[in-house]
Amino acid sequence: MYWYEDKASKHPVVLSTRVRFARNLKDTPFPSRLNAEGRKKICEKVQTAFSGYRFCDFEKLGDTERSAYGETHLCSIDFAKADPAGRGLLINEDNSVFIMINEEDHLRIQAIVSGFDPQKALEAANSADSLFLNGCTAAFDPKLGFLTACPTNLGCAMRVSCMVHLPALTMAKKLPSLVKATDQLGFTLRGAFGEGSSPLGSIYQISNKSSFDRSEEQIVEATKKLIEQITQSELQCRKTLYESAPVILEDRIYRSLGTLKYQRRISYSEFIEKWSDLRLGASLELQDLPSNDVLDRLLVELMQARLCLEDMRCTDPETRDALRADKLRRAL
Repeated sequence: MYWYEDKASKHPVVLSTRVRFARNLKDTPFPSRLNAEGRKKICEKVQTAFSGYRFCDFEKLGDTERSAYGETHLCSIDFAKADPAGRGLLINEDNSVFIMINEEDHLRIQAIVSGFDPQKALEAANSADSLFLNGCTAAFDPKLGFLTACPTNLGCAMRVSCMVHLPALTMAKKLPSLVKATDQLGFTLRGAFGEGSSPLGSIYQISNKSSFDRSEEQIVEATKKLIEQITQSELQCRKTLYESAPVILEDRIYRSLGTLKYQRRISYSEFIEKWSDLRLGASLELQDLPSNDVLDRLLVELMQARLCLEDMRCTDPETRDALRADKLRRAL
């Protein structure tokens, strides 16, 4: 089950939690130093370690299919756009672990779960990591830890990322102080697709900046503490905004619902801003709004590449926006 299909683990603030390990093979150049033939050899070598995983060869996919993986956070956007020769994904049986082969490192092991559950994501990532360590020899130094292409990933080479929805803190213009506070604690707050991306729909990604000199457990505990604080701040801010101007906020939310229910064409950027209002309203327990599990599924299913895969006419923006509006009307 993909993270956005899980109906049981919804959280009012955290959309998903990801644990990622960076791993490399011993005495082997990093992917940036390899040509297509060298990358293909890495693919062949690491596949043998992952019994039960299916291999998705990016060289056999079209641009739209690769983009769909990037949109849904199953691989990075840069990975989806890179030369596909000698690159691909290893995917486990329940679609919770996705391993990028030959991104920045030989392997990027990613476990993604719905809502806020870093421990569950860590356990899934550790299971995949054990397969790699049992089947291959990792690049490792007793002092530096796992050797990686980027120095900030040294040590346990783990990053915990949470995709969070912060509409109230955004409306209250409290994001600048939150960015500063997270930075001081060793975390970064960015747009949903990482460095350089825009925070559409008040969706942000929070992750630890470095893994050196900290254990996996320490990083998880620090992440839990930070996310719990941010969740409390966001929920309190939602309550304050609603109590101070309930009619204004309700009007905004129900206008967004009307737009999504009756629009005949809608772009993804307009959809996600209206989506943000509806998810805020759902957390405030307003009536006649779709549930979080419906909204989170639509967040992914209405993305550009996903629509193009469903209907090849969607390469035309007007056709794509019309199909998106049609799917919204049927869903809502």
